[in-house]
Amino acid sequence: MWAQEVGADPQGRYQGVYVYRPTVTTGAFTTLAIGDVLDIEATADEYFGVTELTGGTVAETGPGTVPDPIVVDPSTLADLVNGEPYEGVLVQVQNVRVLSIDSFGEWSVGEAATPLRIDDMMTPRPASLTVGQCFASIAGVHHYSYDAFKIEPRPEDIVTGNQCP
Repeated sequence: MWAQEVGADPQGRYQGVYVYRPTVTTGAFTTLAIGDVLDIEATADEYFGVTELTGGTVAETGPGTVPDPIVVDPSTLADLVNGEPYEGVLVQVQNVRVLSIDSFGEWSVGEAATPLRIDDMMTPRPASLTVGQCFASIAGVHHYSYDAFKIEPRPEDIVTGNQCP
């Protein structure tokens, strides 16, 4: 699960984090909903390049709202240095074209020199996806795995369109 603290930086940098196997102190873990306000006490750690909170507890303190995604250029998110501040943050890229589709369920968008991967951790790759296809926007959590930054969208976060660059 990912958690995001809202408001500290208008560009959304350093506001998100991956929470790995917390002990949920109020109700079952499955009762948490997207947008819930949480109180988290855990240890921060780096695990294979991912900043995460481990152990500790998560308590739901009430309902909340999902923050608006931060619009970021795909090449910034793909870059290992410039993308780091957005790790764990709900981000959005706009007006992007599919550059490639791989056999592991991932695909890439943006510029050929700095492609941004779209992962299938939460959402299967669209069945009708084709190279060259345009998307008005893709939003999701910015995550790091297998030596690359990626967006982890939910199905409702992928908006088709024809506004390609």
